[in-house]
Amino acid sequence: MLKTGTFFDTLHIMNSMQYILILLFAFIWTFTLSQNVPEGVYQGFIKNEVNSKPNLLYIQFKKGENYTRIETKNENVYSVKRFNLEINEDEFVLTEMGSKSSSNTRNTPRCKLRMELSFDSEKGYLKGKYKSVDCRNEIGEIVLYPSTSTFTFDTSEPLTKSWFSVFLEDYAAGYPAPHIRQEEMENFVFKPIYFDHDKAEIRKEYELYLKEMVRVVNGHHDIRISVTGHTDAVGTDVYNIGLSKKRAQSIKDYFVALGLAPDKLEVDFKGEKKPVADNLTKEGKQKNRRVDFAFI
Repeated sequence: MLKTGTFFDTLHIMNSMQYILILLFAFIWTFTLSQNVPEGVYQGFIKNEVNSKPNLLYIQFKKGENYTRIETKNENVYSVKRFNLEINEDEFVLTEMGSKSSSNTRNTPRCKLRMELSFDSEKGYLKGKYKSVDCRNEIGEIVLYPSTSTFTFDTSEPLTKSWFSVFLEDYAAGYPAPHIRQEEMENFVFKPIYFDHDKAEIRKEYELYLKEMVRVVNGHHDIRISVTGHTDAVGTDVYNIGLSKKRAQSIKDYFVALGLAPDKLEVDFKGEKKPVADNLTKEGKQKNRRVDFAFI
């Protein structure tokens, strides 16, 4: 027969376990939810469907301090508004509320907007559509990416606006967000391009790799690439210097044909002076008939 004390002790333990499970579930749910919420500052453009001229847009996602800032490109005109954030599965709905600060001019963006945004997992953008809750014909497109800037509430500019034109060009060209491109560059693995004996023609097997290299370099406005030609030890020094130059030049010409600006390339040639393998074997000679690459 179960004693009364034992029964209530057991019931107390069961209730405690249920309480712990509820707390654990709530923690997991909250943690999962917080993982889906953007954090920090995002910057990009907001573009009306009727007016094709885009404006600068900054959004700060911060608990208790969610704000949007819209700026014009060529004037010091801006508006900062609070927004309410709702999460519908993978979509973030931002509804602008009262104004925090503005330039208070005739052209100040005053319409309150409702923005429906989601992450583009492939390109790394936060993007979507918007429409006004109080103005007619105010509907359009938004594209943002993570920013390292500090959100600004007053009339001073958060960043120089030189980034804006570059971003619009990169986005129109189909490039992913800057942080994705940075990861691609940091993880890009260079490998030599090998050539046949006494030849400077690029083998078909390397074309896909070279195109990928051009895409990575073109995605960064502050990096260039060095192209260095080499040969094996067959032939005279003078002849091999000329052959290594032809190999490097063939790569440069190929890159330029793919759209890489000539001023983003630095060409060098070493002849047979920088071998990476023994020139006494067939395999070694093949490894030395190459072009090397590096970011600069």
